[in-house]
Amino acid sequence: MKIAKELLHQIEALKDEAYDPIEEVTDRDYRERNVASDVPRNLIDNCTVVLVRTSGPVNLGQICRCMHNLGMRPSQLRLVDPECEPNSSDARKFAVKSKDILLESERYESLVDAVKDCDLIIGTCGRDINKNTVQEIWTPEAVPSQLRRMRVSKYAVLFGSEANGLGTKDLQVCNACITIPSRRYSSFSLSQAVGIVLYTVFSSGGSEDPGSTEVGIRAGSPATFQETEMLRREWEDVLTRYNCSDKFDVREFVRNTPMASKYLHRLRSMFRHLQHSRGRIPNSR
Repeated sequence: MKIAKELLHQIEALKDEAYDPIEEVTDRDYRERNVASDVPRNLIDNCTVVLVRTSGPVNLGQICRCMHNLGMRPSQLRLVDPECEPNSSDARKFAVKSKDILLESERYESLVDAVKDCDLIIGTCGRDINKNTVQEIWTPEAVPSQLRRMRVSKYAVLFGSEANGLGTKDLQVCNACITIPSRRYSSFSLSQAVGIVLYTVFSSGGSEDPGSTEVGIRAGSPATFQETEMLRREWEDVLTRYNCSDKFDVREFVRNTPMASKYLHRLRSMFRHLQHSRGRIPNSR
């Protein structure tokens, strides 16, 4: 257990410094990744809308029109296992002047594949949420300030089906969840919910506060969902090898701990070293 305690101590130290703005980036790849990316004019430019198991073609068409009105692109809409045909007459009818978004949207069989290139995954839910499923619960108005605080370069907002919304497994992928307050019925229709969230983000303006761009570059870009999943698998493998898999919830930690990509790869390097050293380290229990 001595090794496990030392490992957790190092993890906490990295967590504390993960977004230290005075830490200079020395890795050339990470610096080029930040400098090369243009600062978007609006927070909405970094948003990816992910519709999970959408069944209503009318809702789908209306969502495309909303996205078009806010200046969003076809690449910003992703459909996961859709239960309606995007190229149906009803969907095209309601996708006024936005058929490019409707017909060029990307389709995925799994949610994990749809969000693996995003830095932050935000779910939506109209019902009470167990804090063990998602710890961060936001209203739409809170989203812009959270995005600026975290300095994410690409984020996904997930919307579930009209009948059932996002399931528990879907929400377990998310770093945070948006809930829209209401006075009577607890949930809005799918197209209404998408419109409320996107317009709130859009109306908040630019993605950067004055003078914060250089700080974001120096601090390093956030790790993507795909990177955190690789870390999680390697970390869990190490804990299993040291018979500590029941001592620490890795999935919860990586989901609720924002981390710069360069620090994440430091952790991965450390875990790989521990894996290779397994046979040479005496059991300290």
